Amino acid sequence: MALLELQAILITFASFLTIVAYRLYLHPLSKFPGPLLAKLTSFWIYRETYRGTEASTLAALHAKYGPIIRVAPNEFDIADSDAVNSIYVKSGGFLKAPCYSNFDIDGFPTIFSAIEPAHHSTLSKPVLPLFAQASIRDGKDVIVGCVNRMVSRLEQDVKQSRKSGKPVNILTYARSLALDAMTSYLFGKNYGGLEEDWEKEDGRLSAAYFVDRLVAVGRFFYLPPTIFSWLFLILENFDINFGPDRYLKWKSQVAVDKYVAGIVDEAIAAEKKTKEDGIDAGTFQMRLLKAGMSRDETIAQCKNTIFVGTDSTGMNLGTICFHLVRNPEM
Repeated sequence: MALLELQAILITFASFLTIVAYRLYLHPLSKFPGPLLAKLTSFWIYRETYRGTEASTLAALHAKYGPIIRVAPNEFDIADSDAVNSIYVKSGGFLKAPCYSNFDIDGFPTIFSAIEPAHHSTLSKPVLPLFAQASIRDGKDVIVGCVNRMVSRLEQDVKQSRKSGKPVNILTYARSLALDAMTSYLFGKNYGGLEEDWEKEDGRLSAAYFVDRLVAVGRFFYLPPTIFSWLFLILENFDINFGPDRYLKWKSQVAVDKYVAGIVDEAIAAEKKTKEDGIDAGTFQMRLLKAGMSRDETIAQCKNTIFVGTDSTGMNLGTICFHLVRNPEM
């Protein structure tokens, strides 16, 4: 029995060394530079993503090694604008990695997460005209109106802050502006974030927890979909936080669900009406419905747009304001 156990240990050890040798010296990607741990296991990139240091770490590695670095046994990262066309456009582009499905919403692939090019085309074609520069210029007044409302509220709240000594959360203003501008322009109906009483939401926009929940998913973005699904199920069902934070998260989800379901149901009811009847047939949700998308899938696409439009724009604007305050000479 001891001999069999020894043989099993030796075989396991030999197999391990074989895999290590292959990934380091014989693998097709072995010629590309990168951290030793990244060449051996995908856990390296999982760790960097979970810690939120993926972007800064990869930027430092590109500065050290050049435009192509190995970030996992079977993956490499490219920092070269000339490669964009070959990767995403030429001959239809490459398929997205399976991990993109981790960002599906309510079980539906979104414009961001859809892996199959044909499916992505079905999702994107109806709404692409809304993102054209000419269309955005035509909607400038709507967007500028939201900016003016944000500036007015910020001025009022800053005056009150100077009296009370209570700080102003600029991220809430930035996110509210991003959400209101995006929903007004794309959906034809303002979410109303700039009119909310943020103190009732712990100083945040009511949609903030909904957005933060999806942002948090990014920590596990690179995990294989099966592992991700189990992990997400565990995190969702075994959340032991029963305090006010959990209540606000639930309330935020309800607020977003109610808003999105409302604009989609209004579009369904008014699908045969025209602009003369007060309905804009060119809204994001109306275009998706006319393309044959179901109510539930249209709701999922609108939720995805709220997440994407609020997080990146709001965070960038908030960061810009932060640095402007710290460097007034700019």
